[in-house]
Amino acid sequence: MRTGALRHKIEIQAFIITEDELGNQTEEWAKVAEAWAAVEPVSGKEYWAAAAAQAEATIKVTMRPPGIEITPANRIIFGSRTLEIESVINVREQNRELQLMCKEKV
Repeated sequence: MRTGALRHKIEIQAFIITEDELGNQTEEWAKVAEAWAAVEPVSGKEYWAAAAAQAEATIKVTMRPPGIEITPANRIIFGSRTLEIESVINVREQNRELQLMCKEKV
């Protein structure tokens, strides 16, 4: 993977539950890492659901491992877009390149 291809700054978030001193729980997405990545659209489709038009895009995010484990429980923030991770592929199982297949619902 060439460094020049990793030209997009992304944020990796995890869903966390925090508890205050009174025991009240708060659920929120929190940033766990930032990384440079290549973000490429793979496909898109439109469909009808619940009597409304929906659009969905499949996006491939290629990056170096950021030092934390990335799973489909995480999500990617790319600019103003939110990408849900569908699968994480460790290319050639060498821990040098990750390909994340993501869905963006519009």
